[in-house]
Amino acid sequence: MKLQYGLCPKVRPTVIALLALSVISFSQSTLAGAKETMEGSTIVRHFVALKFKDSAKPEEIEEVLKEFKALKQKIPYVVSMEDGANTSPEHLNKGLTHAFFLTFKNTADRDRYLVDPAHKAFVVLLKKSMEDGLVFDYSPH
Repeated sequence: MKLQYGLCPKVRPTVIALLALSVISFSQSTLAGAKETMEGSTIVRHFVALKFKDSAKPEEIEEVLKEFKALKQKIPYVVSMEDGANTSPEHLNKGLTHAFFLTFKNTADRDRYLVDPAHKAFVVLLKKSMEDGLVFDYSPH
């Protein structure tokens, strides 16, 4: 019995078959993942940071924050929402004081959120006291 490539002749076909099945399985799962991504089923994170006008009264800011949080219950496309005020000691926030982190199942749900009447009404309220903001969307790897 001559050993070639470290495998006996009886074992070699089994190993080759297992390798072929692994390659086929990997290819199918990769294609399925690409199809899910193309069809918009990849989750989307939507990050919003706000800077309020110096003239904004504390009760106006509280109203904006309350109404932003209420969007989670008003708009079914929001999977989750977190929020908080800046606590970083690094002083790199450029005046942005409050942040919101929303998750959507896919880009289509994020896009529906953006045009939802409840979101549009919130933006009208927000613009009255907002000086600046940052919106950043991404899909995690």
